[in-house]
Amino acid sequence: SLHRDTTHSWLHILSTYSERMMIGSIAEDAPPLSTGAMALAGSAAAMWIALVVVGLTWVARTIWNRLSKSESRISDSANTSCRRKSNKSRDTGKSRAKDNVLLKHKEPVEATDPFPNKVPEVDVYKKDKPRVNPTRVPAGNTKKTTGSTGTSHALCLNTLKGHNDAITGIAFGADKSHLRLATSCDDNTVRLFKLDADMAAKSFHIIRINLENERGLAVSFGQSVSDVLVASTGAVGASRLSMYHVPQDQGQAPSRTWQVAEAHGKSAQVSTLAAAAQSGRSPVAVTCCESDTHLGLWNTGSGARIEMLNTNQLVNHSAVISPNGRFFAAATFTAEVKIWELQWGKSVSDPVKAVKVMSLQGHKSGVTSVAFSADGTRVVSASTDGFLIVWNIDVRYSLNEDPKILYKVACASNGKHYSMVTLSPRGVVAACVGPANTAMDFLAMEGLSIMDQVSNAHDTKMTCMAWAPTPVKAPNGSTHELLATAGTDKKLKLWRSPVAL
Repeated sequence: SLHRDTTHSWLHILSTYSERMMIGSIAEDAPPLSTGAMALAGSAAAMWIALVVVGLTWVARTIWNRLSKSESRISDSANTSCRRKSNKSRDTGKSRAKDNVLLKHKEPVEATDPFPNKVPEVDVYKKDKPRVNPTRVPAGNTKKTTGSTGTSHALCLNTLKGHNDAITGIAFGADKSHLRLATSCDDNTVRLFKLDADMAAKSFHIIRINLENERGLAVSFGQSVSDVLVASTGAVGASRLSMYHVPQDQGQAPSRTWQVAEAHGKSAQVSTLAAAAQSGRSPVAVTCCESDTHLGLWNTGSGARIEMLNTNQLVNHSAVISPNGRFFAAATFTAEVKIWELQWGKSVSDPVKAVKVMSLQGHKSGVTSVAFSADGTRVVSASTDGFLIVWNIDVRYSLNEDPKILYKVACASNGKHYSMVTLSPRGVVAACVGPANTAMDFLAMEGLSIMDQVSNAHDTKMTCMAWAPTPVKAPNGSTHELLATAGTDKKLKLWRSPVAL
């Protein structure tokens, strides 16, 4: 701005001076010029002078910039030279001090680092050891040792290892002589544990189902413990629903009975899967996706889709079916719990229909989880409002009789809520404490009183929990109900109920 103001001032002076000179020179000669001609001549002279001044200013600025850069380079070179001399003098001083110490036969003194905050040297040519992926175990009947790690809580019976990634789903299956526990995992494997022995044993018989480069999303059982229903997803993103037959004889690999390529469209992934049946009929499975507002109903015998029900909610957190196969419900984004009835018909050939029969309205915010009692007359619901509610749905809904709230309590941990709930056949509620999902509470369904608490059930987030349909014997000989929990810590844990039967 200083150069601009100076230039303008010089231009004004030179223009005025040139005009006066022109007027004077014209006055001495004859004949005199007109006023317009004199003004034009003065302007032309002023323009030429301005161009000369601007050019000189540009040349001077260029020379000044080059001189400044030269001084900066000289200063940097001088500083570098000084640092080198300083470092050299330090090294020389250290060497002399070391020689003096050796000559005087004194104890060696550790030299202080002149650059304590320097970055440690890294060998850029050193190659890291390649990561070794766990060896894939072929599908079929195998036996794997699953060491019991022990726990500080008395209710924990065993911790089963062997999963190579987060466990996404668990389900129990039982018949007259067998108890099975199935798990789906992100390591592309479904595992089937035979729990006929002691629950605290160090090894269990395991059958593996390899999913052919597909992640396991959820798992359930079909007509028997030999029929395993799996929801999985591959690189494309769609969810596949498959039924596998698992032979009981050792040495035979599981085989796939049927598969649905796109259970919920081309992108939605199944988050929960549950199946149940009435006597003499093929079980009906219900699937739920958080990114899809529909619930899927499937015939587990043939893989045929029965119906796709739209909940008209933004998010479906989970879906559950009653153990007797009569009702199923969805926990959604809203505070309402919708319940449908499965109408099986009078004969085996009659198609199954789903009819919405009631809604539970008692929460103030979104419902996170729902569980049915064994007889289908009670429902336990959890919500982000922090409350746990037990409902009586054994009402005459055909006559518009509303369900009734039996018990309602707040989460035992202040400022938190229950993110998952499951109800045992004999009325024990296991509830996962959110939002961290690492703690767990045991409550009695009648009155919702706290029976026991586990502050650190899993190291990281719990993903699923389920009660066994039949009781088991504890190491001390007593009979208890069995709970299984799993999480992203790759651990599958077995728990006994707080009260013996």
